[in-house]
Amino acid sequence: GDVVLVTGTTGALGSYLLAELVSNPEVSRIYALNRPHSSHLWELEKRQEKSLLEKGMEANSILGSDKVKLLEADVALPRFGLGDEVYKAMRSSVTHIIHNAWPVNFTLALASFDTNIKGLRNLIDFALMSFLPCPPKLLFTSSSTVFQSEPMAAQFLPEAPISPEVAIGPGYTEAKWVAEEVLLQATKRSKLMAVIVRVAQLSGGLNGAWKTAEWVPALVQSGRICGCLPADEKNVDWVPVHIAAKSLIDFRTCDNQQSCTIVHLVHPRPTSWSSLARILASDLSIPLVPFVDWLTKLEQCGKIDPGTTDNQPGVKLVRALPALRMLSFFRFALENAGESGNALGFPSLLFDEAVRLSTTLSDTPPLGESDARMWLKYWRSV
Repeated sequence: GDVVLVTGTTGALGSYLLAELVSNPEVSRIYALNRPHSSHLWELEKRQEKSLLEKGMEANSILGSDKVKLLEADVALPRFGLGDEVYKAMRSSVTHIIHNAWPVNFTLALASFDTNIKGLRNLIDFALMSFLPCPPKLLFTSSSTVFQSEPMAAQFLPEAPISPEVAIGPGYTEAKWVAEEVLLQATKRSKLMAVIVRVAQLSGGLNGAWKTAEWVPALVQSGRICGCLPADEKNVDWVPVHIAAKSLIDFRTCDNQQSCTIVHLVHPRPTSWSSLARILASDLSIPLVPFVDWLTKLEQCGKIDPGTTDNQPGVKLVRALPALRMLSFFRFALENAGESGNALGFPSLLFDEAVRLSTTLSDTPPLGESDARMWLKYWRSV
């Protein structure tokens, strides 16, 4: 069977990747690599268990599987900071690498991601030093935010390499572009086969679990005090996180017609934002208003002058109105909202290659009322 090295399994997508790999009969062994916790008090197994349980998964059966080897490691270090024996065993057996670990922080500059680029380079070297006749295929989770400086209302952006100007923005998006470029060059100059997966917005998983710090939960949570939610008849192409994990695992068997394949992990059957927003708004007994009016209301609720940044709202206010933390994000989205593209200023991406390579993704039903109700139930529980 396949032997998969996967990084970053304690996050939302990573936890589902681990669960899906365990239940996949074609996978015989999983090396799950995660960085040590900053406090060193949190054992990896405990962190992994907590993450799985939060998402309503059977942590005991997943972590108790003979397939799973959880390893504290840092891919930016030589040999990932692992002992000789386990590193050699991995070089002799790993057939696929899923590199999912990456810090999500939109305030850092590009230089702050140096060690992440180094980690990717180390994984490329690891693949090329494999003892197997064919190097392991490397899947990298990039991000649809690499289209940062494309007009957001852009239509149907292709599954293809992009020029650096398009990715200019936060260090996070620039670093993802650099990582894509490193992979594209490595596959041109060596036997490495790679799949770059540009992950778009992921929605709540099987039990609706959707981190409240993200922009959609923050927007909904702030609706109670703002007294409204934004309307937009255009579409959202969010993918439930468990479907995204399964699709990623499908992509590993990609027939690589090119040495490096790029796919967009977006929902092939988009849903209008308003159809979901109506369910969320009626649950909160608040109306839907045009996006521009909603943003004005949010700024008024935060008593913030749109032109200033130093007039920061207090901690209490941000707790009640978490969308205030993301004002610049929402202003940027509003500037980019147009007649075309997706709802709330997001671009629409092509996904032909993604649905060709993943039956999970191509068969996914559209998001609907039951999804929205699950998210609400989860947000209430936390």
